[in-house]
Amino acid sequence: MAELQVPELTMETAYKLGINTYVGLIEALFQAMAEKLSPEEMKELLVRTFYEQGRRFGFNAPAKLGVSGNDALAIASFVHLTDEAMRIKGHVVEAGPDRVEKHIKKCPMQHISVNLCYASEALLQGVVEAINPEYKASMPKTIGLGDSICQVIIEKK
Repeated sequence: MAELQVPELTMETAYKLGINTYVGLIEALFQAMAEKLSPEEMKELLVRTFYEQGRRFGFNAPAKLGVSGNDALAIASFVHLTDEAMRIKGHVVEAGPDRVEKHIKKCPMQHISVNLCYASEALLQGVVEAINPEYKASMPKTIGLGDSICQVIIEKK
C-alpha cells in the first residue's frame, strides 16, 4: 500500500488554511449567487437558509460542547465558543440571565458582503430559538453595513 507524505501542521497554520479556504468558498458562493439572483432574492434565500441551519445547529451542538442551561448567559456562552473558533474578536459589554450584549470589532468575513451580515443574524436567531424560544437575537449594528462594530444582543422576548 502506498503512503502519502503529509507534513505536520501547527495549529496556527491549520487554522489559517481552514479559515482562508472557508472564507474563499463563501466569497465565491456569494459572487455566484449575485450573478444569478436579484439582491432581494439573494437576501431572502440566505436569511431563510441560515435561519434553518441555525435551528438545526442550536438543537444539537450546545450539549455536545458542554454548554448547559438555556438563559441568555448559556446561549451567549455557546455563541462565544463558535466566535472563538472562527477568531471573531469582541467583548461582552453586558451579561445577565435575561440579556447579553457583545461588541465584535473584527471578523475574518467582515469584508465579504452585507448579505453575510443578514445571514449571520438569521443563523444566530435560529440558534437562539432552538435553544430557548423565549429568547431572541439581533444584530442592530454590523461592520458590513458600515458600523464600527457588530452589536450582538441575546435577550428575553
